[in-house]
Amino acid sequence: MRKSSKREDEKEDTYTPLLDDTTDNLQSSDKPDCVPIFKQNPFENSWLISKIFFSWVTPLARFGRKNHLKPGHLEPSLKMMDAAKLHDDILVNWDKVPHDHKNAIFKALMMTYKKEFFYAMIINFFQVCIDISVPFMLHAIIKFMQDKSEDARGIGYGIFLIACYLIVDLVAKLLSQQGNFLQGLLGAKAYTGVCSITYNKILRCSSATNKSFAQAEIINFIQVDAGKIFFLAWVLPVVARLPIQLIFSISYLIYFFGLSLLGAAGVAFVLVIINFFIAVIGQKIQKVVLARKDERMRFTTELINNIKIIKLNGWVQYFLDKVNTSRAKEIKVIIWTFFVFAVNVFSMFMLSPLLIVVTFGIFFGAGHTMTLAQGFACLQVLGQLNMPIRWIPQFIGILLQFTVSMRRIQKFLICDEINPAIVRQNDQECVNKGIDILVENSNFTWGGQKEEKKKDPKKEDTKEETKSSSNTSSPRNDINGEKNSSEEDLDSESTMSDSDKDEKAAKVDEGIQIRDLNLKIHRGEFICVIGGVGSGKSSLISALLGDMIYISDQTIREFQGKLFEDVRHEIIERTKNEKDIVRLGGSISYVQQQPWIQNKTIRDNILFGLEMDEERYNQAIELCELANDLEILPGGDLTEIGEKGINLSGGQKARVSLARAVYANADILLMDDPISALDSNVKKSIFENLFCGELRGKTRVLVTHAVEFLDQVDRIIVMEKGRIKYIGTYDEIQHSDEIQHILKTLEKTARKNSELEEDKEENKEDKEDVKPDEKLKKSFMSEKGTNITEDENEEKIVVGWKVYYSFFIKNNSWIFYIFFITLSFAGALAIVFNGIFTGRFINPYEEKYSFWSLIFISLSLAIVASIATTIVTTGISLATIKLTRKLHIDMLEKTANAPVNLYFDKTPSGRILNRYSSDINKLDNGIDKKVGWIISCFSMVIFDIVVAALNTPFVLATLPFIIIAMVILLRYYIKSFREVNRLGSVSHSPMMNLLGETINGATTIRSFQKQNDFVKTNYKVLNVVTNVGFWRESLRSWFAIRIEFVSLFLLGFTSGFMLYYRSKADPILIGVLFNRFIMFNMMLLFSCQLLSDLEGDLVSYDRCLKMLEIPQEREQRKYMPELMDWPSQGQIEFEDYSLKYRPDTEVVLKNLNFTIKPKEKIGIVGRTGAGKSTICLALCRIVEAFEGKIKIDGIDVSTLGIADLRERITIIPQDPTLFEGTLRFNLDPVGTIPDVELLRMARKANLEEFINRDDKGLDQKIEDGGKNLSSGEKQLICILRAILRKNKIVLMDEATANIDIKTEQIIQKLIHEEFEDSTVLTIAHRLNTIINSDRVLVLSRGEVQEFDDPQKLLEDQDSMFYSYANELKKHEEE
Repeated sequence: MRKSSKREDEKEDTYTPLLDDTTDNLQSSDKPDCVPIFKQNPFENSWLISKIFFSWVTPLARFGRKNHLKPGHLEPSLKMMDAAKLHDDILVNWDKVPHDHKNAIFKALMMTYKKEFFYAMIINFFQVCIDISVPFMLHAIIKFMQDKSEDARGIGYGIFLIACYLIVDLVAKLLSQQGNFLQGLLGAKAYTGVCSITYNKILRCSSATNKSFAQAEIINFIQVDAGKIFFLAWVLPVVARLPIQLIFSISYLIYFFGLSLLGAAGVAFVLVIINFFIAVIGQKIQKVVLARKDERMRFTTELINNIKIIKLNGWVQYFLDKVNTSRAKEIKVIIWTFFVFAVNVFSMFMLSPLLIVVTFGIFFGAGHTMTLAQGFACLQVLGQLNMPIRWIPQFIGILLQFTVSMRRIQKFLICDEINPAIVRQNDQECVNKGIDILVENSNFTWGGQKEEKKKDPKKEDTKEETKSSSNTSSPRNDINGEKNSSEEDLDSESTMSDSDKDEKAAKVDEGIQIRDLNLKIHRGEFICVIGGVGSGKSSLISALLGDMIYISDQTIREFQGKLFEDVRHEIIERTKNEKDIVRLGGSISYVQQQPWIQNKTIRDNILFGLEMDEERYNQAIELCELANDLEILPGGDLTEIGEKGINLSGGQKARVSLARAVYANADILLMDDPISALDSNVKKSIFENLFCGELRGKTRVLVTHAVEFLDQVDRIIVMEKGRIKYIGTYDEIQHSDEIQHILKTLEKTARKNSELEEDKEENKEDKEDVKPDEKLKKSFMSEKGTNITEDENEEKIVVGWKVYYSFFIKNNSWIFYIFFITLSFAGALAIVFNGIFTGRFINPYEEKYSFWSLIFISLSLAIVASIATTIVTTGISLATIKLTRKLHIDMLEKTANAPVNLYFDKTPSGRILNRYSSDINKLDNGIDKKVGWIISCFSMVIFDIVVAALNTPFVLATLPFIIIAMVILLRYYIKSFREVNRLGSVSHSPMMNLLGETINGATTIRSFQKQNDFVKTNYKVLNVVTNVGFWRESLRSWFAIRIEFVSLFLLGFTSGFMLYYRSKADPILIGVLFNRFIMFNMMLLFSCQLLSDLEGDLVSYDRCLKMLEIPQEREQRKYMPELMDWPSQGQIEFEDYSLKYRPDTEVVLKNLNFTIKPKEKIGIVGRTGAGKSTICLALCRIVEAFEGKIKIDGIDVSTLGIADLRERITIIPQDPTLFEGTLRFNLDPVGTIPDVELLRMARKANLEEFINRDDKGLDQKIEDGGKNLSSGEKQLICILRAILRKNKIVLMDEATANIDIKTEQIIQKLIHEEFEDSTVLTIAHRLNTIINSDRVLVLSRGEVQEFDDPQKLLEDQDSMFYSYANELKKHEEE
């Protein structure tokens, strides 16, 4: 085995930050100020009595009341909840279940957790047995209270009955909380297991195999769909008790009522049918709600992820309107759910009174009688009958929703995977023969195209499925959303004009991106891959990585090359047994064209999980030209890189990505044009010192447009339409027509190319004073780093009076809530009186009212109570959605108008999106119902106490003790629960960030063989989420049991007084009181838990409110009459201008003074980090001035509205940005340009063939980020979009970096024609793009070094510009 594959030996002993830094915001226990509350998890080591009463949770309640909790305080987590173990448990059964089964996941879950489900059902069985005993006990107690005869039993018997009832009630509540806790753990286990296998699936898919699932949809699988498992874990064991309860209730009632029960059975049957249809309708509406939410989140994600380009183009308001329109549609559907819920609430409150009225009405109407004790016992049984009648239809609805969600996840889990056996690393035969890459007669595809006419309409139920079924073009990118394809390869093949090819032959290659690949690369060779835009260069690299689907010639012939979506799975199945198609003689590392950067430090990005070898590390930094950058960055190599490398320039990101591959010390380096974004001198240094120097002896495959270096490589591969057209040495192929054309282009432009350095003195110092050996001795390891991302765990959220004021009182909301509280009290009063009148008509000795009058009054009161409760819950929902609608609009506007440098650079997008998904969803679907039920429940609790006081006034003496106990419990519980709930919210942000990074970087992760490391990181993140959820459920049960003691104390005290004064007590009030007290425990607990849950939801509301306090850009619009035709000339003046990105950073542009004349074409040159791109940001006021000002046509831009300014400036940034939608939308997002003009400009930009390759033309599908296009195609579209704006000022920031020279010449000609009357500022690394400029601006470390005509600067031998040109000339001569 080759020595350089040492990386494989290091694989097991990974560098700690890779595993820990992703959860840095969570692993607070690593910090000195965060000491765990427990040395070991108390649940695993507590005594039985402590587990029964949850006493082991008390230390957390005490600590949380006084302290700001962090996840580290809750460590260590339960061993049985370890994500790795849970993944293995469910994976074993998932593999056993036939995956073609519709409910395979459900079966796997039941097989995995059958014991837990069984234990939960056993607990529910014992609980239902206790519930069955309650009517008998109630009968005995009321009979005793009613018996006032001389031979009645003594008070001791009554005490015994009350004591038995209290003990039974306590045991029932203890069992209930143990069951709830066990079901919560069961849900957490199942959720973690499903999340982990879903995450692992991501690492086994590429865009060749995953054709249906976008990043947002995969995230929804974990954030939304997997959460439905909790509902099933809660409901399924409970539903198991319903048959027992149903059988007992019916048997008991038949015993007393006989045939009179048939009327109640008919009512029950009708109500079950009604509830079933309500559940089905609710499920369908909920499905639409989810689709609307997905659409809104897709648009919101698009806005947040592309905020910089949206701001630069002045499109903020357009995208705001797009999101707000989607939100309005979502709210309309949500309101429908409120009405369905209203019907459900009314049905729920009318169910019991209807059963009572019908049953007793028929019974007494037939002339039968029963005792008061028997009547109240039957009332209790009828109350128990409510649960099965109400729950069975609801369970069906929940099961339907669960099934839909699980099938969505299952569809992803069974989607095709890449075949890892296609690529064989360290092939011994290749090693022995000195071959590092060997591929023979192979074809590769990105998965073919979808056949529109075969769409299944059933698959279009949701927005996601519609989206997945409408992707009509072949994906030409990897899972990272970057170029990974031949791009037009065979689509353009279909446009071939060769007359000897008939229509059938023209379609043979459809869907094949790499065809007839025969490639043998020997050890140590340096290979360059060149070709035009869409020729298949990146697809060749992807094929060598195993990201594409191998397809044999026989399969191509069988399907006649028509690889449509319906046969793609069959093709992959045929190739599952294929192996060793790509044989490699060693290990590989990979560099993407658009660098994949993690939200970690520079050091972590370079080490990428390997052990620190300081000498090798310093050498990688030096060779990748990062030394100067580390000196500039405030934390050196410990500087935290923002999400997607947002605080690095394009060149810096490329070199960090390259340094990662160099440090890996692999045998084979596959590099997809990593040097296109680099300055000429940096590019030359890396090419000579690294590619041709340090890496000599390793096999290097480089995709590049830098054809000036072709004579320095061993062999050249020329790609055309997915085939290797030429392969050979420079001398062998230089006489071909294609190479001659390239050489002529190169010869024409080479004289104009120059290499850019900091200044002449630095250039000399680099060449003479500093020796390579001395440079490499320098250490680039910093001792102290800097972070730009704020720790979300440090955010202290206290739900104070301001939050309550904002939610309940502000904007005149208090008027509605006073009305709702009044109405709720009226409903509660009606319920109490209904109970009394019900007691009256079942009392055979009641003669004050006629029986039917009592029936009518009872039924009327029930209707009043039901209507009142329905109005309260629905009204509060409508009031809340009105509030959240406005809140969402305000949040979105504040977010969109926040400064990039002060907010977006410092805040991960996952954290921002969490506000719009998790937090907004809580406000939409939870907080309104909690408020409504809290008002209703507390109203009933208050009137229950009133009833008790009417019967035994002495009960009022207990109220102070009850209130004190409740206040103490709530102080401990609510504060601790709020803290744990906050941790639950923030713990999901790192999980979402890791998911996004993994989806975008799956190819890089696989190429470095780091799948296991990322899986472990995911386990750590899931463990934190699960542990926080464990403690949240523990706190719930701890509080519930203590509330039970409070309610039992009140019941016991009241019962004692009733026993003492039983001779004077009204037996009807006694029966009503006991019936109400059975509900009292539940209502008190339910209302207190809802109150704590409300606090948790108000944390989400407060987090949303804090979005309204983020820093804002200055005024967006200002009415200024002089702006009607501004700018008319395009003159730009910088006056004493200085800029810094943030108040705590250094000045990056220093005292700039220069003037650009109208219509001038200015070239801006300078080393990476010199400030070239910053000038563009300054002109568009993405970053505001620190000092000085910029004038355009004499107007200080700082006096303008920001949107007014940006609309009048065209910018083409470094990174091409496309949006999901049509090609037309991407060319003209605001829809103001006619199709004729779009097509005319497309022809001039060499995009006609691209448009014609799809029958839809301008309406062809562009995936999110342009994932189905090559980087060159994306950049062409972005350039054309800029040209179509026709502004007077144009900024081009390295716009042609990813385009071959031939296409670049076409674009340069088009720019010259269309921008002839515009002032153009061009930043470029290829000097041929700026050498013909009117003047050149030379920057170094944020300062202007030279600004003059390029020819004059070349004539001045002392100019910095001359030194660059002279350096290039020497390089050419060599």
